[in-house]
Amino acid sequence: MSSSGNGAEGAAEADRVPVMDLREIVEREYESGRGAGKPWHYWAVYQEFLEARRGDPLRLLELGVESGRSARIFREYLPNATIVGLDYHERPERLPESVHFVRGKQQDSAALEQAVVLGGPFDVVVDDAAHVGTMAKASHEFLYKDHVAPGGYYIFEDWGVALRKKGWADYHPYEPPIDDGDLLPSFSYGMVGLVKQQIDGLLLRGDPRAVTVRPGVVVTRKAPRR
Repeated sequence: MSSSGNGAEGAAEADRVPVMDLREIVEREYESGRGAGKPWHYWAVYQEFLEARRGDPLRLLELGVESGRSARIFREYLPNATIVGLDYHERPERLPESVHFVRGKQQDSAALEQAVVLGGPFDVVVDDAAHVGTMAKASHEFLYKDHVAPGGYYIFEDWGVALRKKGWADYHPYEPPIDDGDLLPSFSYGMVGLVKQQIDGLLLRGDPRAVTVRPGVVVTRKAPRR
């Protein structure tokens, strides 16, 4: 049997993405024991939303690269993607050469602009940086309107730390809210408040088009182009 392809069959063969199970990629990377790793239920969310598009030439920005482990996993899982990482620390030694890197704080508009030049507009933005509400909002306000593609995903990780992690920069103790007639207040400090603002946007403007809340991860989807 000939191994050469021709016509549409050959093009399809060239574009085919190797079958790689995300869980196997994650487990192999974490077995190296270098740097912190996300729990599997975080990665399960990425698999849910990106599996069908993993062969596409996506553009992904990761805010908060740290050791580069997540970026390495994204690099293998999304082989045709343009990936940009931004972090306050120096470029990690094991970050793949094919991953662009910007050094800077997530709330620094100059650093964010450099990231946009390298890879925007983005189909996926992953905020795994400071996990502080005001900093996360600064990144979101800079990127979302003009630098996230229509239908793209803006993802917040560890969004509950202001409520759950005592000693965190914007931690606030939970005080059971008291309903006042039609007013039904809730905890709104830090990234918890930022996530709830996304729901306001969905209700008032239809953008984001969807907000999916999971333990540790919130996925917002930008409205398609009108």
